[in-house]
Amino acid sequence: MTEVASLSPPPVASAPSAPAAPADAGGASLDLANLVPSAERLELEALLAEGFARLQFPQTLETRYQADKASERLGLLRRGALWTLLLFNALLLPDWLMVPDQFEAALRLRVMVYSPLILVGLFFIKDVSGPVREWSMLPLSLVAAGITVMLSLSSTDVLAPAYLICLAPILMFNGSILRTRFWIALLIDMLVLAMFLGALAALPDPPMAIMIPLGLAILSTVVFTLFGLYWLEHEERVNWVMQQREALLEAQLAQANGHLHRLARFDMLTDVSNRRHFDEFIEHVWSRARHDGTEVALMMIDVDHFKAYNDHHGHPAGDACLRDVAGALARHLRRPGDLVARVGGEEFAVVLPHANVMQAQATAERLRAGVALLALPHPASPEAERRVTVSVGVACLAAGEPGASLARLMATADAALYEAKARGRNQVEVAGIQAMPSNLEEPA
Repeated sequence: MTEVASLSPPPVASAPSAPAAPADAGGASLDLANLVPSAERLELEALLAEGFARLQFPQTLETRYQADKASERLGLLRRGALWTLLLFNALLLPDWLMVPDQFEAALRLRVMVYSPLILVGLFFIKDVSGPVREWSMLPLSLVAAGITVMLSLSSTDVLAPAYLICLAPILMFNGSILRTRFWIALLIDMLVLAMFLGALAALPDPPMAIMIPLGLAILSTVVFTLFGLYWLEHEERVNWVMQQREALLEAQLAQANGHLHRLARFDMLTDVSNRRHFDEFIEHVWSRARHDGTEVALMMIDVDHFKAYNDHHGHPAGDACLRDVAGALARHLRRPGDLVARVGGEEFAVVLPHANVMQAQATAERLRAGVALLALPHPASPEAERRVTVSVGVACLAAGEPGASLARLMATADAALYEAKARGRNQVEVAGIQAMPSNLEEPA
């Protein structure tokens, strides 16, 4: 039912300004589990604390790590393949100087065998899995080392034994340009060392004065490159774990900040906007309306005889009643730009931007009826219906008209609410108009 009154609200001081804020919706509860470390974050913390001397993560993390590094490794191996073509064929110079009798064989092996092999690998490298790409370093390195050993053993030149020093560039290339994974590089280096020792044993009369320093040089290359590869990969893994931990922490903080932001704007009990959000929103709407020359409608809504309801049913039931009423109000607002807020214990407010007085009254009547349809029993009510109802005071002002202010709009809506309660409750009181048509236009 709707009562119409002509009110002339007294001028009051302007309300304090609040930053403009858009309307929002949704729950305002804070999940405290989001503020504590997740199981994944605890696992990362444990990894950093315990270390990973074997350069291996648990299976799930290892899979993610390899996937994250796949693109970077692919680019590195592609560039490495091009460097391989250049540097491996550059070894033709020591071939010509140290094993000249095998230079033609070296030319065929390097240019016609090994180089095409690298080119084929470069062409197909993007089509194979990460582990296959990494382990392809093993056969390619052994083929390169095998060519060096074969040329040394096949040559009769006096420098043929010393030619085995050409094994060192292969080891250094794996350890620097390709940055081969440590465990693969360890296997490659051990096999290359075994090939060197086998070649040394196969030489008919090796000059030990040359071969011992040469062997120490190759061994030093193995030790230094493996040392560098180990700590390079270890540091890479540490950085990755720290990045994952940081990303998880940032996500948790963002989620927690989002919840805290909601707590500052939404009422935890009723899941609608709180008084702070209402003040910000209506200030924003009023400023826009003053700029655009449009009207703003405001409803003040009070649950009838709520104290009696609370005293009769108890506070838990009273809280449930407020939640049901707030839900009904929110459901019966049809425009996304409208806002319902809990502004007091059992008092709610509804803001309708760009709504005239007829639209506001139609909406108010729909909200009043929506609460009545809940049919919440109210045995302690002195009214005959004995169910939960609301009284609604409606005010509508054109923000640009002389004397209009946000404080006046709010005072007018409050006065209309008091009039609705004075006239018997469970009704809508519209302030500032003399008559109302029976067919009311609702907001689009």
